[in-house]
Amino acid sequence: MASYHAGSSGRSSLQGQGSQGLAPGRGERWASAAGQVLRSGALGGGPQAHQDPELSRALKTLWDNAEVRDMVRTRLLPLVSSTGSVFLEYLVRLRRVAAQRLARSPESERAREAELCAAWRGGRQLDAARARLEDQICQQAEQLGGQVADNARSVALLRHNVNLVRRQCQDEVKLIVDKSERAMVLEWRNSEYRQENLKAELTSASDKMAATLAAHLAEEKELRVKRHKMETLLLTWLQKFDADVGEKFQEHEELTAEYESEVKQMAELTERMSDQEEEYQRLLAEKLRYEKEEEDEVIFSLASKHAAKVIQRAWRGYRMRKRLAKAAKKKGKGKGKGKAKPKSK
Repeated sequence: MASYHAGSSGRSSLQGQGSQGLAPGRGERWASAAGQVLRSGALGGGPQAHQDPELSRALKTLWDNAEVRDMVRTRLLPLVSSTGSVFLEYLVRLRRVAAQRLARSPESERAREAELCAAWRGGRQLDAARARLEDQICQQAEQLGGQVADNARSVALLRHNVNLVRRQCQDEVKLIVDKSERAMVLEWRNSEYRQENLKAELTSASDKMAATLAAHLAEEKELRVKRHKMETLLLTWLQKFDADVGEKFQEHEELTAEYESEVKQMAELTERMSDQEEEYQRLLAEKLRYEKEEEDEVIFSLASKHAAKVIQRAWRGYRMRKRLAKAAKKKGKGKGKGKAKPKSK
């Protein structure tokens, strides 16, 4: 189908060109087309099997000659009519289409036809989808029109509310401005009254400051005199301090020299004491040893005497107990004998 439409459009364009004649500058293209026709034997009148070999060789020989080609381009082609040029163009196109069709297999041709049919059906489906979408767009446009009307009414209501709020705000602003103006007038009057009071206070404060300044100047004069006296007294004390410090420094030097001499003597005595310390420690240890021995002897003597007394006391007690025991035994025996006689009776 597409090739048919292309062929019909090509024929119509070629017919239009043939009716107008050869356009300038297209001689080369028509010459090459004529050469292709001559070489392929299109002017021989039929298929290649029915061509005259002699005629074909003659035409090929003529076309291979450059002078003949130039003569055909320059002299013969301008003489060709528009119908002849269209015929030659048709022959060239027919040869190309035939070559393309012959080069394509039947299976590929059928596949191409199937693709074209599928594309045509797809176009029909797209047209149906487009119609449905157009209906949906119309419905949505109607819905949006209703929404736009509702929004317009809402906007009108909001504008009315805004105007009301604006009027209220203007009234409130006017009221606030009136109150502010009245407050400003009242404040201005109060300010005038306060300024008069401040002027009176300023006058009294100026008088008081003048009196205070005079008193302070007199006091400052007295303080300057006192300061001069104090500076003189301080200078006297400083001079006296310098003199006293000189004397004390001399005394300090003398005391320092005396202290250093005593320190030297102390060092010598300390050295002597360190030499005698060992002898003193030895004698002291010996003295302590003698005292310890005497003390041990006294303690041993006292302990011996005490032990002897304890032993003697224990011995006397032991002997006393023995005697008492014997006496008790004898007394017991005597009592036993006196009681036994009545029993014998």
